[in-house]
Amino acid sequence: MTMEPRWRLVAIYARVSTDEQSVDQQVAALRRWIGDRAAHVEVFSETESATKARPVLEGLLRRARLREFDAIVVVKFDRFARSARELVMWLDEARDLGVDFLSMGEALDTSTPMGRAVYQILAAVAELERNMISERTRARLAYLKAHGVKLGRKPIAVDMRRARRLVRDGLSSRALARALGISKGTAWRVQAAVRAAG
Repeated sequence: MTMEPRWRLVAIYARVSTDEQSVDQQVAALRRWIGDRAAHVEVFSETESATKARPVLEGLLRRARLREFDAIVVVKFDRFARSARELVMWLDEARDLGVDFLSMGEALDTSTPMGRAVYQILAAVAELERNMISERTRARLAYLKAHGVKLGRKPIAVDMRRARRLVRDGLSSRALARALGISKGTAWRVQAAVRAAG
């Protein structure tokens, strides 16, 4: 008696981090690992070494949000996400969509009780990482403030005498911004201040 496949359609995502690597090995290993648990497999390969843009992954995620896949399979977490936080954000979304996530390297399968437990641990680690970064940032800002360092953007110097004349001449905020070399938002605030002062 043959068993029914567990998933109707599985998306394999493979990515290289250097030009010397090939996605073929990743895909072949993942196909073997999935075996007959999937009725159909669709492969998404990111062949360019990407620092920011990953168009193939974005396309996969768009289709996952349309619930086209039952599961997404990767060879390792770091092929899919750049940080624990990014991984957990996607795992949260996948859970809400009803899409299983499998990582061969970490033996994670969110459709199993053990996989769900690992996911909870990852979520806790990501939360800890977020809190530690936030604490360090607050401590650094407090230190700088205590030592007299002014925080935030430097105030923009505006020639108010010229600004008053230009506003009284009826210049729009856009024309005022061009004339004074400031942003439209700053020009609008200058214009409002001049009009309020009469």
